[in-house]
Amino acid sequence: MTFIFTVSDFYDAIKWGMNHKMIGSNDPELSNRVFIMVGFVLNGTVASLMTVFLKFHLKLATENKTTIENLDKMGKPFQSVYDVGPKANWMQIFGTNPWLYPFPIFCGSGKPVGDGIYWPTIQS
Repeated sequence: MTFIFTVSDFYDAIKWGMNHKMIGSNDPELSNRVFIMVGFVLNGTVASLMTVFLKFHLKLATENKTTIENLDKMGKPFQSVYDVGPKANWMQIFGTNPWLYPFPIFCGSGKPVGDGIYWPTIQS
């Protein structure tokens, strides 16, 4: 809903500027809409960057890789020795109970698989 109102204000501010043939004035309504437009652009930029960041790290978690390993290989495809399959990789990170994945609860079924020192590999 906020998105719709923001787009509407963005459109109204542009239309107002075109009708009055001026961009700068002391109109408080225009200044409010300009702040909304700047906020909308910044919000969109941050949302886009965070979406790319999330997608990249979900891929790394599914393949059981680290950012350092990925940078070391310069983005070239490789299989990590710790990649034991997508489901097992997620269980190593988030625990055995999928309902607790969004919450950082490490007790009982929410505890990640492994002891934190030794991890299963492709060979094991």
